[in-house]
Amino acid sequence: LNIKQIEFVKVIIENIIEQGEINLERLGDGKPPFDRPGKFFNLFNPEAQNRLIQIIRSVNDNARVA
Repeated sequence: LNIKQIEFVKVIIENIIEQGEINLERLGDGKPPFDRPGKFFNLFNPEAQNRLIQIIRSVNDNARVA
């Protein structure tokens, strides 16, 4: 991952810590907090996007079970 991608992943992690899960629709809307350091679809290629979405779905599923 490059610096901007790492920063975006940190935003995802911070959001999970604060909210307990991530609304996947918000991930790609380009609105705060998912607007920095760039938009999800601009920062990651389709393969990386799919992998991150899978990971986030797994985290969301685990949060709902707990």
